[in-house]
Amino acid sequence: MDDSSDIVKLIDALSRLPDEISREKAIKEAVNAVMEQMVYEGLWPPIIDNCDGAFQSLAPDEKKEVLSIVDDIIAQPDNWQIRFMSWLATQKTNNPVIAKLVYFLLFAMFTILTAAAGTALADSWLRDAPNSSSDVVVIVPQNSAVIIIGDAPYYFEVEYTDENGEEHTGWMSKRSIKLQDAKVSE
Repeated sequence: MDDSSDIVKLIDALSRLPDEISREKAIKEAVNAVMEQMVYEGLWPPIIDNCDGAFQSLAPDEKKEVLSIVDDIIAQPDNWQIRFMSWLATQKTNNPVIAKLVYFLLFAMFTILTAAAGTALADSWLRDAPNSSSDVVVIVPQNSAVIIIGDAPYYFEVEYTDENGEEHTGWMSKRSIKLQDAKVSE
């Protein structure tokens, strides 16, 4: 009789499994909705009424569980990115000038850290798009320096400053550039 009792318990547990999986999935979706609102809209604590249906469909105790999970995520010391993005989103509303300055500085730092340098191997066309049928923006003279800022099949997105000091951004064939930095590969 003991074996049949264990089988009944196992069957009962297995029958509840889809409901538990569904509940866990709903909680995960709600956590994502709350985190998304917090990060992208800078709202913490989030305005629960604005969260999508994933949160609204939960029972009150499940909503508390979601908010507790979000609090735990934010409190973790290795989640500085989330706290920073939340702060930045708040600054976007409260101090838009500071937010734009921070965005500009971050973009500049990212560009500098990820950019690679190259030299034009021959007079080369700087194009609007990464394909041979797009318009030519300017011709880059042989041995001119370029900064590689993007990558596409067969093309690099580059910034080029001409002899007049005018900056141009466009796409150059990878074959026409000699790389100066090993960060970018073909």
